[in-house]
Amino acid sequence: MKLNINKKHINMNYYRIISFAVIAIMLCACSNVKTRLSGNPSEVLDMDVYNKLQQKYKIIKNFQEGTAIVKIDKYGLIDGNGKEVLPCEYDTIYGVKKCFRIIVKDSQYGVVNVDGEIIKQCIYTDAHDARCSYIALKTNDKWGLADSLGKDVTQYKYEKLFPYDDTSFVAQYNGFWGVCDYKGNTLIPFKYDEINYKWVEKCPVTVVKLGEFYGLYNSKNELVLECEYGRMYADSSGYLAVKKNMPDNTTRCALIEEETGKIMIPFEYTDMMSYSEGLIAVENLNGKWGFLDVNGKNVIPFIYDGAGNFSEGLAAVQKISGYVYHSLWGKTPTYQAGYIDKKGTVVIPIKLPAFGGSIIDSEFHEGLAIQAVSKHPLVAEKYGYIDKRGNWAIIPLYDEARQFEKGIAEVVIDEKYGYINLKGEQIIPCSYDKYGGVYVNDSTIEMTKDGKKYYFNYHGKALSNPE
Repeated sequence: MKLNINKKHINMNYYRIISFAVIAIMLCACSNVKTRLSGNPSEVLDMDVYNKLQQKYKIIKNFQEGTAIVKIDKYGLIDGNGKEVLPCEYDTIYGVKKCFRIIVKDSQYGVVNVDGEIIKQCIYTDAHDARCSYIALKTNDKWGLADSLGKDVTQYKYEKLFPYDDTSFVAQYNGFWGVCDYKGNTLIPFKYDEINYKWVEKCPVTVVKLGEFYGLYNSKNELVLECEYGRMYADSSGYLAVKKNMPDNTTRCALIEEETGKIMIPFEYTDMMSYSEGLIAVENLNGKWGFLDVNGKNVIPFIYDGAGNFSEGLAAVQKISGYVYHSLWGKTPTYQAGYIDKKGTVVIPIKLPAFGGSIIDSEFHEGLAIQAVSKHPLVAEKYGYIDKRGNWAIIPLYDEARQFEKGIAEVVIDEKYGYINLKGEQIIPCSYDKYGGVYVNDSTIEMTKDGKKYYFNYHGKALSNPE
């Protein structure tokens, strides 16, 4: 009897067997991958283990990437099973940044990886990181870089050094600043007195300074403007307002395309704000302000004595309302401000006080703009916030105020710092000595009081030390 064998069926079964085998291998491999937990130790550790460790250690900090800082008399690290993976013999252990922890022993710095394994012994005089896969270390008064395995990737020859990201670092060498990659290639030559490398997130250009003048490199590290400009402020618009000394000993401003260095608006204006929302405020030779588009077309006429940037569809403008006499400054103008839309229509009447003619901080953010009140026509006393109708949304109670971001704003009363929400409620009371910054993926606010640090989320809830 002859058997009819279906080769196609056999091949299909063969491929199924191979596929299942591959999947099984992958699942097995995944099961062996170390899970690096983060969070409160009472939630990460087994209950019995946690209770025993509470008796052993004076401090157990939150877990980060699988390990937590603990303290007896000095600091060490434990893993998710409660095992001490780094002995408690260190003066300081820093929180995880990217893939490192900096450790300090007898004033000497070293590095461990996220599992607590030492990759650089404590033989360095300083160390710092920049949330990238490289760490800067200092020895013999010079800085160098090591990778995540502890291998040196540069010579220790730099006076100052800052890893920018996983592709490049900024350094000072022989007194001058430049930029290199980790293969040793120079991206921007070491010839500048100052350097701001790719400092704008959405338009990563580099502003450099040589002597008193500024120049510009584009996002490809190509020099597009030599150091011959007296002012240069990069932003995320793609255009740059610059100031230059002219042959007649006057200064003039122009608008430059950041990536190419192309002059969009020529050097015909005495002052200029930032390009925003399609328009830019400029001052003409007669001292009057108006608005141009990116091609230099006059969209809003030159009729104002001051103007700010457009934000949320509105821009502050001001006019001189009178003069006062001051013993030091002599005859000094007073101003009133209002807001216009992109057609030049006055939306908020020009009746708001503008102390000293300053409207720099009067942009709208999240529907509110900072506004001040005072009995003196030249000096602001208290700050609050107005809405887009010009009405008080938050009454002026504060000695200082910052713009809203993510629903909160920093305010100051009697030199004490705090935060308010869009309703004007103090979610972090004005009782702190200093604002320390925003950390942990821009979600944690650090405040300082009596030398101690305190941490809050954006709702004002107090947090434990995020490290």
